[in-house]
Amino acid sequence: MIRTTDGKEAVLAEKGVSSSFRLGKYGINCQNLDKIGVPAVEEALRSKEIIVIDEIGKMELFSPGFKDVVMRALDSGKRVAGVIHPVEWPFLNAIRKRHDVQILEVDGMNNDLIWEKIKSLFGFQE
Repeated sequence: MIRTTDGKEAVLAEKGVSSSFRLGKYGINCQNLDKIGVPAVEEALRSKEIIVIDEIGKMELFSPGFKDVVMRALDSGKRVAGVIHPVEWPFLNAIRKRHDVQILEVDGMNNDLIWEKIKSLFGFQE
């Protein structure tokens, strides 16, 4: 499912759906990602101080438009918080190798520590 912070949503992948883009049993609907997800990141680039992208994973990488807007966000000089899939794929590896990216590994047991680190990185005060 694709969901934006302003309430738009659409199906990204579904079992049994006919698509030229497939991941296992799932057919990927890149049109929905390009129609909803890409414009949401573009709007964040225009109007937000922090850009949040959840997630940059295998299914999303079938969309050249999505990969382009992710790179534009990372190159923008704005702060970007993103969830990146741990799989070794060239596009994801390129993100990991950037000098301006810090990877925080979430394991389900360190959520409080991760939240404190995120607040520190982004200058959030409570």
